[in-house]
Amino acid sequence: MMLTDREWKAFELEKLFHNYHGKRLVKSKRQNGNMPFLTASESNQGVSSFISNLDAMSFKDFISVDMFGHSFYHPYKCCGDDNIYFFINNKISLYAKLFIVNCINKNQVKYSYGNQFRQYNADKDKILLPVNKKMNLITCLWKNILNI
Repeated sequence: MMLTDREWKAFELEKLFHNYHGKRLVKSKRQNGNMPFLTASESNQGVSSFISNLDAMSFKDFISVDMFGHSFYHPYKCCGDDNIYFFINNKISLYAKLFIVNCINKNQVKYSYGNQFRQYNADKDKILLPVNKKMNLITCLWKNILNI
């Protein structure tokens, strides 16, 4: 069965992921290093520089969303500034995360400098995902790990 043959249902991001907000780290305080540092950008998957600041909160295997709604999957350990949101769920597959990145990116048209993606959006924004006949997420993406 193809995805076009499936029903789709809206899910709030907070029901699918734990989300964390990056912290402000001004350019003058960034120490050169090897850890990718994310800022709001559509290029380079949001990586703007590489730092060694030990106090920067870092994550691995997550989806990022910046203030303009740009979303990327990051299999590597990195950190980000206060315009980055980290979406964590270690129970879903790489392919599900890549699929969800595309679903989140469909919402980019809602965001701009004057209407930025912020904590409320990280909690309450909805994305459409394919569901089975019982209106649960399809198991090939989620492996029956979410009770939604």
